[in-house]
Amino acid sequence: MSYTLCISASCPSCEKIINLLQDMKVKVNIKDVQLEPNCDVSIIPALFKGNKLIAYGKTLCFILENTKKQGGFVRKTS
Repeated sequence: MSYTLCISASCPSCEKIINLLQDMKVKVNIKDVQLEPNCDVSIIPALFKGNKLIAYGKTLCFILENTKKQGGFVRKTS
């Protein structure tokens, strides 16, 4: 299973997210983007190894605990 991790270049903790996904044997492709407006962060998040992870449909969104202005999402690509 492969995911594309779309992140903001200003996100300081994205490397942690990448490492966690790789530890879960998930192939991660990196794409630097602005945060997607359709990344719905209003869904109640689940705790994901210290970061808040939101899953809906085939898209995973995470909100960093330190700031809600920085973060990103992973989208299933294959």
